Amino acid sequence: MRVVWINDKADLVGGAERYVYETAGLLADRAVRSTLLYGARGWTEPAFTGRFEAAFPWVDGARQLAELRPDLIYVHQTADAPAVIDAIGAAGAPALRFLHDHALFCPRDHKYTTIGQRTCTRTIGLGCVGCLGVVKNPEGPIPIRLRTVRAVRSELSRHMELTGVVVGSRYMRDHAIAHGFDPARVHMNPLYVRPRATAVRAERRRDLLLFVGSLLRGKGIDILLEALRELPERVRLRLVGEGHQRHLVEAQARDLGVAHRVELAGRLGAEDLARAYAEAACLVVPSRSPETFSLAGPEALVHGTPVVAADVGGVREWLEPEVTGLAVPSCDPRALARALRRVLFDPQLGARLAEAGRRRVLEELTPERHVASLLGLFERVRRR
Repeated sequence: MRVVWINDKADLVGGAERYVYETAGLLADRAVRSTLLYGARGWTEPAFTGRFEAAFPWVDGARQLAELRPDLIYVHQTADAPAVIDAIGAAGAPALRFLHDHALFCPRDHKYTTIGQRTCTRTIGLGCVGCLGVVKNPEGPIPIRLRTVRAVRSELSRHMELTGVVVGSRYMRDHAIAHGFDPARVHMNPLYVRPRATAVRAERRRDLLLFVGSLLRGKGIDILLEALRELPERVRLRLVGEGHQRHLVEAQARDLGVAHRVELAGRLGAEDLARAYAEAACLVVPSRSPETFSLAGPEALVHGTPVVAADVGGVREWLEPEVTGLAVPSCDPRALARALRRVLFDPQLGARLAEAGRRRVLEELTPERHVASLLGLFERVRRR
């Protein structure tokens, strides 16, 4: 089978790119021949493109797809989805898109209200205007840019021309169906964690909290910092990740008087990230934006690290409250602080949650299960 992957970036800069990179490699072991079409802008990482049989910048999509003659097209992150869909239509090949984020379901992408910064679970509509949801990307370098509800609905309808969409959680499946997608064309396939071949040698630090993700308001770092202020002075927080709102994180930590307790570690390589998971007493997922899955949680569980997470979006795909982790309401720093105290001051509870979570991840969120399901979907789509 020949599959053409479409993704703007050809570098390991985010979760979507990591999924593309790792999954293409796993499919290569199953005799799938993969070609990558990527955006012409930005850095192209040779190690990333080397994972594919061939890789080309997206120049004339319709012509490139016609010449490549794929059995199936697998679309991921793209800034110009209408042009991609037009090119796919001209090529005539079946096409799936993996929905990594809320771009189709929120004018500003982030899925939390502009006013009040509360988690949003509604479908797109006039309510987006009432909460100033049409003000797109206030987290980005351009402070104000309008994206109308009509424009989002138009792009949403264009995606319904594709053969189907793939999602990583029941939450995203239900959200796509609520927005009008045919349930038969929404395919749920939970993400996976690749267990390490060798154990990481690290001493568990019982007063160290860990956050892994982008330094953005939607990730709820401000909520976590407020919760940290409620915890004993000896408790420390390590933030792993980068983002253009890093300066806001630093400023808030200073304002709250907890800057001396916060380490901004930046983006870590695989070995250092594994060590960070193994050292932490607890991973915190404080998101106000509904997570489409949140892979950091299962990764922490594989390392035997308990997780406390905001009960939003696809987190329930791997977190069963009081069994594989602790769930708290989003945007509630006091509730978060109470849950963190439970884990920090009751090591037996933390160990029980982490062990149950680890068993579930290793049994259910495996690469083999994901790839087998994906290949089955590819075959069904191709036969149609």
